[in-house]
Amino acid sequence: RIDFKAENGAKNKIDYIRALTTEQSGAAIEGLGTPKAKALAPKTATSSNAKVESVTWSPSLLHGEYFDGKKEYTAKVKVSPASGKKFSKAVVGTIDGKEAQLVSINSDGTAEFSYTYDTTDEIVGSTDVVNITLVTAEGEVTRKVFVGDTYVPDESIIGEVETGYRFLGYGTTPNEPDTVVDEIVASEDTTLYAIYELITGYDFSNRYHQNDV
Repeated sequence: RIDFKAENGAKNKIDYIRALTTEQSGAAIEGLGTPKAKALAPKTATSSNAKVESVTWSPSLLHGEYFDGKKEYTAKVKVSPASGKKFSKAVVGTIDGKEAQLVSINSDGTAEFSYTYDTTDEIVGSTDVVNITLVTAEGEVTRKVFVGDTYVPDESIIGEVETGYRFLGYGTTPNEPDTVVDEIVASEDTTLYAIYELITGYDFSNRYHQNDV
């Protein structure tokens, strides 16, 4: 509201501005996929028209991370509406394109949706896990792998390689290129080391000049 009788020589004065909030009738949640025995359970999701705050699963996950066998899992996802909006009382949510159940609209403006999936298949193989530790120039990362499963070391965690060197792969012994493996069968806790090799004939005075690559 503009006060045209404002004092102190002001031509006008704004007493207040009322923000207009529009209702949001839908929330599209994506990225959870379908639960499969021994697969990692997603802890995050995406949305094109809302902000995903949290993802939880019930019943409890195997080793706190994996889907167990012969279980009917339910995902519960909490979301916030788009900026400047609030969820309508009849807001409809979808999870990976399938209509989800509205669990609640909370006092903080968030809404919670749930979806129950078909029962997972029976687990094949062991449910025991071992730790595979990957040591890189950036630090260490540990992965849990089921005993008897084949594990391919994760190269996505390799950062920028030092100038003049190249990443060869992961080896069982530090700085030993002959120990590089493409995969391992998990049987016990194992440490794998990122192996880097000096590029032969690299001209360190010119970052764009390298020979014998």
